[in-house]
Amino acid sequence: MLARLNTHYETWFQASEPNAAGRLGFWRILFVLMYLRFGVFETTKIPAVALWQPVGVFTWMDAPPPTAVIDAWRVLLVVGLFMLLVGYMGRLATLLVLVSGGLLDVLLMCYGKVDHGTIIFFHLVPAVMLFSVWGQTYSLAALQPDIPTQPHDGSWRVGWVLRYMLAVMAVLYATAGIHKLLGVWVTVPGVVSNIVLHDALTDLGQGRTPGPLTPVIAFGADYRLFNEFLRWSVIALETLFPLALINGPLRRLFVGSAILMHAGIYYAMGWSFTYHIVFFALFIDWQRLFDALRLNAIRLPHINRLTYHALGITLTAALSIGWYHSPVLLNTLRQVVTLDAIFAVATVAGIVVVASVAFEAVLWVSRKQHHLQAPQNPTPLPTEAPPQGIHADQS
Repeated sequence: MLARLNTHYETWFQASEPNAAGRLGFWRILFVLMYLRFGVFETTKIPAVALWQPVGVFTWMDAPPPTAVIDAWRVLLVVGLFMLLVGYMGRLATLLVLVSGGLLDVLLMCYGKVDHGTIIFFHLVPAVMLFSVWGQTYSLAALQPDIPTQPHDGSWRVGWVLRYMLAVMAVLYATAGIHKLLGVWVTVPGVVSNIVLHDALTDLGQGRTPGPLTPVIAFGADYRLFNEFLRWSVIALETLFPLALINGPLRRLFVGSAILMHAGIYYAMGWSFTYHIVFFALFIDWQRLFDALRLNAIRLPHINRLTYHALGITLTAALSIGWYHSPVLLNTLRQVVTLDAIFAVATVAGIVVVASVAFEAVLWVSRKQHHLQAPQNPTPLPTEAPPQGIHADQS
């Protein structure tokens, strides 16, 4: 039995991932933009007056690090992010982001900050991507003639990262679903509606406008069927999320449904699980869209080693200096990468992904019905051979 389990695991883990290298390269750029837009500002939210309670790597320190040291970590973080953005020395850049961003995040935990999203984004993602090839596509490194990785490379040596990340999300969602099954989500009637309406009342009390889906929740709150649908759809999605590990259609179904769930939370309550949404973009094959738009037809010339380093250093330095000394980069990022824009794109992507699974299911059922309704030609019976010595035309 153990041998069979090991065989199934090896088959699953070593299966190909279509366009894995291109997806990782695209997601590297998306990761950097989200980090610059939201993550960098997370690291500056150190309370002016708060009790220092060291955790993690700071447990041995009686006082926080000097301000100059913290500022140096932030500079290294920004430099590492821009190195990743342009695709220059990807592993070193990922290491810089992991160490500096991780230290800043743990520093905030010493002041009481708790955020599971940043644990995934600041720690898990860079730690895993440190061993990936996400810096070898859609980057300066890809312009070197000796880089073998191509966007359409889907071998398991490239795609293992996607499977590992999906397994991590499956565990996280399953544990969240089990926690709901054992708590008030099952015992309290209309628990989802109560949460949404309580949040809407809080928004109104503080002068904020409730989310656009709040009236829908308020209208359906009096109907038991509506409340039960909200309750069990969330519990089922989270608890059964490990089914996404089985095959491609189930993966798209659960990933698309999770995206739509988080979009619904945003439009109902304004709670932005931004890091989760960005994380799920890793499992959408954007390379197929690039191919459909023929963006890969754009061919850039190869560059030698010296030009690679010159361009990498120049671009990283220019972007890093511009980040600190010019408001153009920051303001442009804030105007383009807004929460409304993120969740609008996420909603469309989630609908398309779920609809594609439904369309495939309809086609599968149609083919099955056509196969069952097709006339079956009976196999002709074999003709009996005449006895030896008697010709077939003998009477």
